Amino acid sequence: MDWQTAAVSCAAIFFAAVLTWQIFATGRVAVVHGIRKEIAVEVQKDNAESLAEFRAAITDLAAAQRELAEATADVRARLTAIEKLLREVG
Repeated sequence: MDWQTAAVSCAAIFFAAVLTWQIFATGRVAVVHGIRKEIAVEVQKDNAESLAEFRAAITDLAAAQRELAEATADVRARLTAIEKLLREVG
């Protein structure tokens, strides 16, 4: 075997090795991308659920705050009436 045939054989083997490497690398990237996409979808669903729970909690908090404001206004009105009564009596 002369050196030219050996060089072509080595180049062909090297080319086949690089081609095989690239095929597997591309496949690995596709698999990793698929896994990342699935994770992203799961995270998005979890975020949507958390956001819905957060909105519900804010709505409940706002309702409780309104009730507290109404109760505070009622207490102030009663206290004002008591102070007025004490001024009239005293």
